[in-house]
Amino acid sequence: MSELSRRDARLSQVAVLAWPLDPLLDAFALPNTAAMLDIGAGEGQLLERLRQRGHSGLLISLDPVQRPGQVAGHAENLPFPSAQFDAALLIRVLLHVPAPARALAEAWRVLDAG
Repeated sequence: MSELSRRDARLSQVAVLAWPLDPLLDAFALPNTAAMLDIGAGEGQLLERLRQRGHSGLLISLDPVQRPGQVAGHAENLPFPSAQFDAALLIRVLLHVPAPARALAEAWRVLDAG
């Protein structure tokens, strides 16, 4: 875990505040059937909350640290074909990747043009 990751985790712990998942998910306004990729998913809370809210589309969590139910991988080299997802989420991620522009290009690549 990088120093920045440790500080980010510590800040969340000290603030005693959970990341506001519901307002964030509400802001997306995507259909419940949208195929979504959470890049840098951490423990996967965001998509888990989406499942709890009744989302029935494809939900994939990706993180460098593989956890049960997640795909292991890096934002700069996504292990998915092009045009696979309706939404690619990079929530609190870009500061943690060595090549943020490459991560954004990869996210764009896996998005469906529709």
